[in-house]
Amino acid sequence: MVCLELVDSPRVEMASDLMEYDEILEDSFAAADLQVRQVAGGKITEFPPIFSDDGEDILLVWNNTVRVFNVATGKWVRDLDKTDADLVAIEFDPTNSQEIIGCTKDGDVVTWKWKAGVRCQRIKLNIPQTNFRVMSFNLFEGLDGNLQAVIVYFYDNDCSIKLDVFRLADGESLNGFPGKFNQL
Repeated sequence: MVCLELVDSPRVEMASDLMEYDEILEDSFAAADLQVRQVAGGKITEFPPIFSDDGEDILLVWNNTVRVFNVATGKWVRDLDKTDADLVAIEFDPTNSQEIIGCTKDGDVVTWKWKAGVRCQRIKLNIPQTNFRVMSFNLFEGLDGNLQAVIVYFYDNDCSIKLDVFRLADGESLNGFPGKFNQL
């Protein structure tokens, strides 16, 4: 994910002294003078950011790091403890908004206390195939009240793909989708 900052030129600042806000938005030269500067991250559409419950912070994935920024100032607040491999997704724990849960491409599910930046748990998914690569990770609370995740992963040199459901308490597959899909 990319964190962007809008930077206005002196020409826009000067225009804002002379014009009302609505006029600035309508005026084409003011919009042309706005510049976008990359603050952090990689691809702009790869990972959606997540916002804290109070809306004060935004959390972004950047390779094997989760970065926290203040929404009002745009300033970096902290990095969470790094993972061993690149992250594929992060989500707030639906049962505890003080924790976020992420999954790496090699099947590690990591839980952080995000305000402290500290990793508090790591579980390895029990994926039976070797040489796999996790592509997506989506949390949900199961009917039994336990956290589960839908995981999509490639294996067999990226020739096969599998969708499965895992229990996060122990990383075991629930075999929700036992088949596999070939040649997508």
